[in-house]
Amino acid sequence: DWCACTARLARRIVLGDAAADDSLISAILEAVVQAEDGTEYAARASALRRRLDVYVHAVHPGGLTGAVRDDGADEATGESRDAVVEHVLETLTRALADTVPQALALMTVQPLMPGTDRAERAVGEALRRYPPLAAGLHEVRAPFSWHGMTVDAGTEILCATAWLRDLDEAQRHGSHD
Repeated sequence: DWCACTARLARRIVLGDAAADDSLISAILEAVVQAEDGTEYAARASALRRRLDVYVHAVHPGGLTGAVRDDGADEATGESRDAVVEHVLETLTRALADTVPQALALMTVQPLMPGTDRAERAVGEALRRYPPLAAGLHEVRAPFSWHGMTVDAGTEILCATAWLRDLDEAQRHGSHD
């Protein structure tokens, strides 16, 4: 099926050839995404990290993992590199499973425009309309006020990807509402 094929492709791209057939990685990743609370998430994320360890910490890691520099955030655990690999795997899995069919559908209705790549335009439009990750956790770097509430530096906030996109588009067009 489509999702199984795209998940296999994502594992191969991110973790290398050795991980392509390890479908348990994708099953655990999906369980992490579906976690309903912090305790459930922590347990599932821990299981995912254990499963990914063999690929992420291999002598010669394959795929994109080999290109991810370990910045040594936690030398004992390699946690920074693990988090990057998990994020890339989740994002690529979602993009392949969801964005590709959306882009194909958009290509069928887009008008032909000279000098543009229809496929690239369709993928860009699909990502803009339907981001692979609905929200992201961001650490506030500088304090700010929003609707009468002060948010301090160091606070983690959950921000909808589409909201950031809409804010960026409004600022590009000179609107600051």
